[in-house]
Amino acid sequence: MPKIKNKRKEPDIVLDLEHNALSSLLHGIKHYVDALALLNARFSIPHKLITDNFKFVIIHVFHSVELFLKARLTKAHPLLIYSKPENEINEDAHTVGFEALLGRLSNLGVIFTKEDRDDLNALRKMRNSIEHHKIQKDIQDVKLYVGRVARFLEKFLKSELNITLKEEILEEDSGEGEETYKILSEAIHSYEERLQNAKEEMEKILPVDIKNRFTDYEIISCDTCGEETIIIPDDRYEDDRIKCFFCGEEYYYEHCYRCGLPVLSDKPLEDGDYNPCSDCWHEIMSRD
Repeated sequence: MPKIKNKRKEPDIVLDLEHNALSSLLHGIKHYVDALALLNARFSIPHKLITDNFKFVIIHVFHSVELFLKARLTKAHPLLIYSKPENEINEDAHTVGFEALLGRLSNLGVIFTKEDRDDLNALRKMRNSIEHHKIQKDIQDVKLYVGRVARFLEKFLKSELNITLKEEILEEDSGEGEETYKILSEAIHSYEERLQNAKEEMEKILPVDIKNRFTDYEIISCDTCGEETIIIPDDRYEDDRIKCFFCGEEYYYEHCYRCGLPVLSDKPLEDGDYNPCSDCWHEIMSRD
């Protein structure tokens, strides 16, 4: 179990949340290491064992992010992590949902950059997808996921909880702290290197002249990875298909009939169908 020194005079609940968050992160990394070992084994391994490790990597490392965010919220006031702090607090009291968690932190002055929000939304989307659907990820996807988590946590923990992730991991007394942090560092590097490569591939397609670039093309965020690595139209296809330069996810696209913003889907619309963007859809539903 990780050892977190009581360096800061915080309520016990904050330190407990930090302790549990670090435990979840390290547990997730262990599943990642186990998955690598299974993939490199010289004998046949049941596919389920590998995918189960992938699943637990994603679940545990995202749980770590949620707990660290809640630790920061609790630092402001212990009751803020509850969805209804005005009610009696007991063991059955529900804690705040993810959207409300980010909203409360923002109202407290915690700054989430666009990169932070893109990271968090993409991470949560993948976590949700494997909890409710069949997991279809390979080791590279999981490595990028771990790298994205570590990239966010290094910044957030230092600025908001005065925690240096490397120091906390190295305090792990199992003798594996160095190796664990090395794995995280490699995952961060892999993520940033792949993102840079995606941007460079996009530059090969986009016009050099900025005016023509934004007149003839749209650059939008991918619904899967959250990175701004989709170009509309995509010159690699002759129809209304596009492919994310970063994660490789393919979509069909059209434009919202109300506001004109791009809308992505997994199949083309049938004749007579329409597909408003999410903002217009919420506006339509709120009026009905």
